[in-house]
Amino acid sequence: MIRLLFACFAALAPVSAVALSCVPYGVSDAYLAAAQSDAGYVPVIGTLTFDATLLPEVDWESRQEAPQETLLPARFSGEALSVRGIRTAFETDVVLKVQCIGPWCPSAIPGRMLGFLRKATQSYVLSINACDGFWFGDPTKEQVTELSDCMAGLTCTGWQDR
Repeated sequence: MIRLLFACFAALAPVSAVALSCVPYGVSDAYLAAAQSDAGYVPVIGTLTFDATLLPEVDWESRQEAPQETLLPARFSGEALSVRGIRTAFETDVVLKVQCIGPWCPSAIPGRMLGFLRKATQSYVLSINACDGFWFGDPTKEQVTELSDCMAGLTCTGWQDR
């Protein structure tokens, strides 16, 4: 009887009360997604600046969902990475595209980052969401090596291959 009551309660619980479950997503996954996309991506490492107070917030008290998509002006300054390991100075305006899934939003922090900027008509777009995306804040040496290996055609395994 208790199991039946619990099952009924769980079925009636609001979606926001259920935890978001994402598959493990790393630099290799982002690289493979960018490489398989028809859009052009530029792998970069450097500093992203934007006004973090403009990021979407969720009111957990009332279980309000955040907006599905928020576009923020940002600036990237750093280096573009090439297949042969060459780093070229790269600075550009960026549209930071923050996508929330229900009440779950990614936590982006201005600062050092590794990522993939999608070429758009007038600028570049950096997409992030609650489960994946093309931004890795404060990258580790291992993440930088992982990207270098992927770009050089060495080991590059996404979550589907693990």
